[in-house]
Amino acid sequence: VFADNALIDADITETLKNLADKEYRDFDKTYSVPAEYLSEAMINRDVIITALTYLSAIRDYIADGGKSRGSYMIAGVRGIDKKHAGKVQYTSFDGGKASSRFTKRRPIPKSEQWFEKVYNKFVK
Repeated sequence: VFADNALIDADITETLKNLADKEYRDFDKTYSVPAEYLSEAMINRDVIITALTYLSAIRDYIADGGKSRGSYMIAGVRGIDKKHAGKVQYTSFDGGKASSRFTKRRPIPKSEQWFEKVYNKFVK
């Protein structure tokens, strides 16, 4: 059964809202821990920020027309992504919000460094 992109987007958006509203924004009010557990509390906060960032990136990728590719599969979306071939997605988290942008991939630089010269001689 293939799901509608709008349904996938709605699920991700609802999860992001719950994380942002209930976990991230009220973190300092919700969590009160003794000093010896402060590092664990900060790790939990980092996990929340990471989840917000990754879910936002996935939502933005799908919204930009992204489909399954390589080892990444979007259940319910037919086809392989060719639109994003040669592109890189940059996602940042600032002020409690994540944002993404897509840019053209830079070519792999040609290197004349020592290692490459020795390795190429070895391979030949």
